Amino acid sequence: MEKGKLAVVTGSSSGIGEAVANLLAEGGWQVLGIARREGTISHPAYRHHRLDLSDTAAVEDYFLGDFTRTYPVQGLERVALVNNAGLLDPMATVPNLPMAALTAAFAVNTVAPMWLMGFFLRAYAGVALRIVNVSSGAANNSRPGWAAYCATKAALQMAGRVFGEEAEGGYPSGIGENAGVLSYEPGLVDTAMQTLIRQTPEEKFPLVRRFIGFFEAGKLQAPGKPASDIRDFLESDPDTPYREERISI
Repeated sequence: MEKGKLAVVTGSSSGIGEAVANLLAEGGWQVLGIARREGTISHPAYRHHRLDLSDTAAVEDYFLGDFTRTYPVQGLERVALVNNAGLLDPMATVPNLPMAALTAAFAVNTVAPMWLMGFFLRAYAGVALRIVNVSSGAANNSRPGWAAYCATKAALQMAGRVFGEEAEGGYPSGIGENAGVLSYEPGLVDTAMQTLIRQTPEEKFPLVRRFIGFFEAGKLQAPGKPASDIRDFLESDPDTPYREERISI
């Protein structure tokens, strides 16, 4: 394990996040996984911290406190943040969106990852910093029943674009000079989220039959493929501060 490489992966208890965390731990990174549930990875380079990203006050307290004390910038040469955690709920037509679930969706999908992106840019300004925001086709394409998911993913993608313009403009000075942010759409991946989609009643998600068809036709890829793509970006030296990548299958 190379102590100079630190990666923080949210949503690391399953799916793409678990695959990324495993790959990085095996590749010489110190890895901190963040998830609501218990971790499943057993590796000496992996540490798990249970944290619900919908509790934004708890997120701020942890990263400004225990995390900062445990992972100071000294001795680190490369730092990675993978904003992978996401909520699909509430799946409902716009007239039926519940306030509490809508608030949680924005906290997990938009507020927490946006704040973490800014926190890492400040805290690790002197090292090679790579950030991946795991996006979705929903960020660019409206889907009946997915107003919350589409809106939250679009907002995070736009925040990344704004960072790119800020970094290219050189403000604030010293922030983002050695940073690279990737908005990454992995396509159709065989995860718990896809299972949830297929189990959703048609009145909540009118396109459910289409996603069942994707599954039955074998169009879902294993989490290992997007995990490899993400790992490659984290270990790269991109020539622009921000870019977007979409996988179509």
